[in-house]
Amino acid sequence: YEHTSRYKTKSGNWAWMSTRGTVVEKTQSGEPLRIIGSVTDINDTYLESTRLEQLADQVPGYLYQFMRHPDGSYSMPYLSNGVKELYELEKDQLKQDFGMLYELVHPGDKANFVDSIERSAQDMSVWSQEFRVILPEAGLKYIKAVSKPEKLDDGSIVWHGYNWDVTEERLREAALQDTEMRFRLAIEATDLGIWSGDAITGMATWSDEAYRMLGYEPGSFEISAEKFQSLVHPDDLDNLNEQINKGKYSNDTFVA
Repeated sequence: YEHTSRYKTKSGNWAWMSTRGTVVEKTQSGEPLRIIGSVTDINDTYLESTRLEQLADQVPGYLYQFMRHPDGSYSMPYLSNGVKELYELEKDQLKQDFGMLYELVHPGDKANFVDSIERSAQDMSVWSQEFRVILPEAGLKYIKAVSKPEKLDDGSIVWHGYNWDVTEERLREAALQDTEMRFRLAIEATDLGIWSGDAITGMATWSDEAYRMLGYEPGSFEISAEKFQSLVHPDDLDNLNEQINKGKYSNDTFVA
């Protein structure tokens, strides 16, 4: 047997010890008669491990070790407790069967998920990958994974890394892209030119339609303050600048 427990020392403090024992002699009826064992002081190691585990539990996502064995099989020797929140799996389940994680990966990402690991193994490069998973309760999640490989003497490769949830970030980006696309379609439908300007640098950005209104190809030149003013009729320039300057220091919309 093997067991880790605390023992009281002479000073009155509790220290973690690892105890091992085995039966070396039995009675004729098979009952244990004599046991020999050992005890090892693991107090410093145990406390350090506990501190690291507590630290890992405070990190969003989870820390892990991921191993590729010489026969091509995979395992996960270490997982912090955050894996349950991220994947809805107990870490002991995942340690025993890496395939449980692979089954959660979105069908559209499975091939690249495996290929990227193999590329990292071949050139010992950092594995940095984003993929989707489909969970029983939470549904779709976007996961970012980064880990550094280390080659062991037996030919195994172990990645030390970190996974975290980037779902909210990706959904915000998708919503913003959708809003921008709808805005562009609306602008194109109304033949309206749109611009935005930096009041400090004087640089501006024009929509494609704004360029076309003046007969230019979209993006054919940068819109600096000087370039913009060179496009305005000299008789209109003073009034335009006056209206722009007023608009800079008020909350009102200006028309020029």
